[in-house]
Amino acid sequence: MKRILEQERLIAAERDSQGGCILMNIHKAKGKEFDGVVLVEGAFKSGFFDERNEQPPFERSRRLLRVGLTRARVLVTIVRPTNARSLVDPVGL
Repeated sequence: MKRILEQERLIAAERDSQGGCILMNIHKAKGKEFDGVVLVEGAFKSGFFDERNEQPPFERSRRLLRVGLTRARVLVTIVRPTNARSLVDPVGL
């Protein structure tokens, strides 16, 4: 398993040196690093918080979102619908 992960990192490093954009879901990005990451939340599908399968405070969804955020070495951009649930619950603060 460790050998496979190292091989994936080498392939990713080669792609990084070529420039361009790599599109993948957050699950696929686990264990990889990029200079910049853009996280896009869908308006009708692929929301950050899965309200059908999980109850607040959405611990599993927040862990997955953390994985996406921590893939970036330098810059993270988050694109969300205007009516999306807040990333930080003001009631829970």
